[in-house]
Amino acid sequence: MTVDQTDETRTLPAQDAAGEPCAQCGAPLADDQRWCLNCGRRRTGVTYPAARKPPPERAAAHTSGAPIVVGGHEISPLALGSGLALFAVALLLGILIGNGGDGGGKQVAAAPQVIRVSAPPAAAAAQPASFTSDWPDGQNGYTVQLQALPKSGTQPAQVDQAKSAAQSKGAADVGALDSDQFSSLGPGNYVVYAGVFDTRKQATKALGRLKSKFPGAKVVKVSAGGGLAGQGDPGALSGKKKSATVKVSLVINRRGNVVSVNVTESSGDPAYDEAAISMVRRSDPVPPPPAGLTDDQFAFSLPVIFKKSK
Repeated sequence: MTVDQTDETRTLPAQDAAGEPCAQCGAPLADDQRWCLNCGRRRTGVTYPAARKPPPERAAAHTSGAPIVVGGHEISPLALGSGLALFAVALLLGILIGNGGDGGGKQVAAAPQVIRVSAPPAAAAAQPASFTSDWPDGQNGYTVQLQALPKSGTQPAQVDQAKSAAQSKGAADVGALDSDQFSSLGPGNYVVYAGVFDTRKQATKALGRLKSKFPGAKVVKVSAGGGLAGQGDPGALSGKKKSATVKVSLVINRRGNVVSVNVTESSGDPAYDEAAISMVRRSDPVPPPPAGLTDDQFAFSLPVIFKKSK
């Protein structure tokens, strides 16, 4: 019997060749036979020659990519390496899936989601509120002055706060007016008042009820537009002159509000001078300057002419 081991043929001794018999059943054994084929007993004391190295040409064939026989099938080294790589990948995926399951393994935290929100457009700058008088238009009469706030440095919102405070203390019919619009009042104040009365007697009676909570309160006369001058009859202001001219200077801002007004050339009659200032104040606000003018404030001088009616 012959076996193709490398590139040579080796002859093995036959079963009946000279050799010692099986110690159990006496069947003859070959010199290099380790197991008895008759009873299956293992033979002891047998030595084997050292393993033979394959011939150089055989080793070269395996290192040069010759096919490898596995289970009776020839497999190239490249195919074998690819299979091992795929097996390693599958094993790694199995480990990762196992760790991500519900078996108590470590959970892999998902990357946080970032949501970007654009900033809203900046709101346009709010325009400062303008003061609105509560005194009835064209009304002459009397009132109880509760408080006078200087116009310089006082915002309309502060005037509203003063009105609310007066109401909370029990004052009724509370309002506010601009003293520059009334010649009977001192200029440059926002006046917080209580009530509009036709006679001084009525106003004095109301003052008696408010004096305990407003010690500084007093009765004042409110003459709309400087009396008859505001009604278009400047001749009734004075009997000394039939006509008068008052030169005033004024400053307005870009919104047309009158910032200041002053008499630069007097008529010689205080009644006409006060009437001229009152007329300018009543015209507030005036039409705003043209857009082409870029200054914040504008100064003017103009004459105010009064003539007595015949």
